[in-house]
Amino acid sequence: MDEKIQGLIQLGTTWWGKSWIKNMLKHGRFFRMQRGIAYSKEQRISNVIIKKGEIFALCQGTAPVPYRVRIEFTPIVPKQWRQVISEMGQSIEIEAKLISGEMPQHINKLFMRNGVPLFPVPKQNLDATCNCPDQEVPCKHIAAVILTLASIFDYDPFMLFLLRGMSREELLKELRVQSMEEVSKEKERSGLSQDLLEISEDILRTFLSPNLHKMKPIEFDISKGDSRDSVFQQLGTPSEIHSRQFSSIMNSIYRDASKYANDLIYETKPKKKKLKNK
Repeated sequence: MDEKIQGLIQLGTTWWGKSWIKNMLKHGRFFRMQRGIAYSKEQRISNVIIKKGEIFALCQGTAPVPYRVRIEFTPIVPKQWRQVISEMGQSIEIEAKLISGEMPQHINKLFMRNGVPLFPVPKQNLDATCNCPDQEVPCKHIAAVILTLASIFDYDPFMLFLLRGMSREELLKELRVQSMEEVSKEKERSGLSQDLLEISEDILRTFLSPNLHKMKPIEFDISKGDSRDSVFQQLGTPSEIHSRQFSSIMNSIYRDASKYANDLIYETKPKKKKLKNK
C-alpha cells in the first residue's frame, strides 16, 4: 500500500477507525481526501451530529463563517438488522465487548455474511454537500469531516452503528431480547423444566431454618468496663498534679462517661445526670 495512503489511514487509532477511512478512499478519492488532513488535525470541525444515515457538521475554513457539511449514506434496513442481531445474539463475546466500548474484530464478517456491510459503501459520486465555493466532492471541508469521524468512531463505536441505522439503546435492547430467546431455546433443547431453574419464595424463606437451632448467639457487653484499663490509669497521674483527689475524680468521670456512651449506643433513655466535677 502506498505510504501516503497508509499515513491517511493511520489517522484512525482502532481497527474500525482505520477501516472507516480505508473504506472512504474507494473510487480513487485519495487526492481529495488528503486535502482535509490539515483541517482535521487543526480541529476545525465542530457541531458534529450523527443520525441514522446522515452526518452534519461545521468546518471552519478561511472564511469568517464556518461551512456547513452534510453527508448521507443508505442505512441498513430493519429486516437486515434483525438478521444481523439474530447472529450477534448467539455470541456472548460480541455483546460483552460492545458494552465495554470495543468493536469485535470479526464483527465485520458477521455483517457481510448477512449481506450488509458494517461500513457504509460510498457511492461513486459521494452523496455529500458543502456550501463552500468548491463544487468538487469531496471538498477539503467534507474530507476533513470524514477524517474527523474516524476519531469519533474510535472513541465510541456505537456512533458507527447509529449511522448504519441502530442506536446504542436499540441495539443493546435487541441483543438482550435475542439472548433471552437463545436461553429459552437452550432450555427446550436440554429438556430442563422451568420449575427446576427457579427458586421459590418458600425455598428462600426456609433455606437456613433447619440449621438455626445449631447457631450460637454472639454476645458482647461494653458496659462493664474496668476502670483499671482506662486511658487515665494507663498513663498515670501527671507529675505536676499533687492533689490526692485528682485520681478519684477522674475515675468517676470515666465511669459516668462510659455509662452515658453505652446508653446512647443502645438508644436507651439515660437519666439526666451531670458529670461530677469537684
